Amino acid sequence: MGREGNLQPLLDLTAVPELMVMNEPQTLRVFAPFTACEGESPGFRAELFDANNLPVEVDAQLTRSGGLVQADVSYTPKNAGLHFLRVSFEPNLGARAVSLLVAGPADVKTGALVNVPSSCTAPWPLGREAVACEAAGEVSVFFSDGGVQRFAGEALVTAGDVLWSVEASGLERRALDGGALVETYRWNGVSTAPLAGQHDERSAFRPGTGGEVRLLQQREVGVADAFVSLSAEPPPFFYATTERGFAEVGLEGCRDFTCPLQKFPLSFEPGFVWSFDGELASTFLRATPMSFNPNVSPPTLLPKRMVQAGTFVGPFELVPLWAGPVLISMRGGAVSASVWPRERVLRVASNVVVLQESDTSTVRLVPR
Repeated sequence: MGREGNLQPLLDLTAVPELMVMNEPQTLRVFAPFTACEGESPGFRAELFDANNLPVEVDAQLTRSGGLVQADVSYTPKNAGLHFLRVSFEPNLGARAVSLLVAGPADVKTGALVNVPSSCTAPWPLGREAVACEAAGEVSVFFSDGGVQRFAGEALVTAGDVLWSVEASGLERRALDGGALVETYRWNGVSTAPLAGQHDERSAFRPGTGGEVRLLQQREVGVADAFVSLSAEPPPFFYATTERGFAEVGLEGCRDFTCPLQKFPLSFEPGFVWSFDGELASTFLRATPMSFNPNVSPPTLLPKRMVQAGTFVGPFELVPLWAGPVLISMRGGAVSASVWPRERVLRVASNVVVLQESDTSTVRLVPR
């Protein structure tokens, strides 16, 4: 099977879905070797099934060129989800199968509305009904019910129901409790210098005042503070279930021998790092699980459109992966794709997407 010149004609990549968008006309090109006897004419049958396993009408044409037969299958996807195409070639030339991931529009009319000042241009979502902003050394949290909570701090990042910020060389962790943020712990000796480090509800990577990188954790069994690097210009850091407890990523992939990531990450989301696949081709995306379990086959995707790499410039919970207006992510252990109005997206988090409403003082927290 081949695909529009991206691969050698007979490379079988049935398990690698191609990314498509609802209501956009598509043409799929499928090949097979022509090994019939002289005088025999090739034939074929194309069958396409949608995410509900219902047949989809297609327009298909067959051509022959030298030792290959080629089926061009055209259709316009009308619903989202995983589709499957099977093309059977005759006489006895075998069959080829293709999986297709169709991205549908996100429901941008759901979720809580929150009023924010015009100066808050990149709000951080907190839970599903609040956002946080910082200005002039102060953090302001705005709730959907109109409430506001303020405290001293900067270099903030949120993850789920938790907010991390630095005040007077101390990293403070606050969590939502009864509709308000409550401080749960403070680590001293932390700098506000930008560092590309993952944050979740329990862990944070932050630069120390001495230039070192620290992995700070507040977990149910207690509090941990580990020095993980003395690099002058450290790369992105990800928390991972390896023996060291973290992964350090450079331009050539992970610097941890237990990490299989072969190339610099395009994006990060809790549990997975996206990069171009080092084994298939640079046009394929691979979601490497942060467990780095060699027995788990990382999901892959053929985007068939320009991919925009994320920017790792400061603390983050998630760095999104975009292919045009399509947001690509892992949801429930499977590759997911949805279409968003990019011009309105202010921030993407693991549980919500923050959208700018037509009223510039209002943002919407759309659940994911």
